[in-house]
Amino acid sequence: MRYYQKSIALDPKYAKVREYLGEAWMIKGRPDLAKEQLTIIKSLCGVKCEEYQDLHAAINGHPES
Repeated sequence: MRYYQKSIALDPKYAKVREYLGEAWMIKGRPDLAKEQLTIIKSLCGVKCEEYQDLHAAINGHPES
């Protein structure tokens, strides 16, 4: 998680790292934080970019979200 945060600090507009961070939050049982990343990705590249679609699928694939 620390590496993802460092990467975001270096480039807050890097959607791919935000996707990975969101997926990591899902693994850790924090869909709320994953959805935060999804919202940020949407603001960066819209809903049709791969990063948004992949994280959206990961969130929707977990019943606890």
